[in-house]
Amino acid sequence: MKIAVLVKQVPDMDRVKFDRERGVIDRNSAGVTLNPFDLNALEAALVIKEQTGAQVVAVSMGPPRAEEALQEAIA
Repeated sequence: MKIAVLVKQVPDMDRVKFDRERGVIDRNSAGVTLNPFDLNALEAALVIKEQTGAQVVAVSMGPPRAEEALQEAIA
């Protein structure tokens, strides 16, 4: 059995700034981090892996820096 976990980088919500006039996030104001909900899914997948021997596979889509999200998921 294989478990696929989708992971995505999102703006660091503790540091990101908002452009209130345009109603958008200023993505250049902060770095990115792995989506906390994706981390929860990864943790759940690892628990299932320990119980069943399944293989966990992380998948991401995005610009080249999305590779960082996959490296973090592996860690």
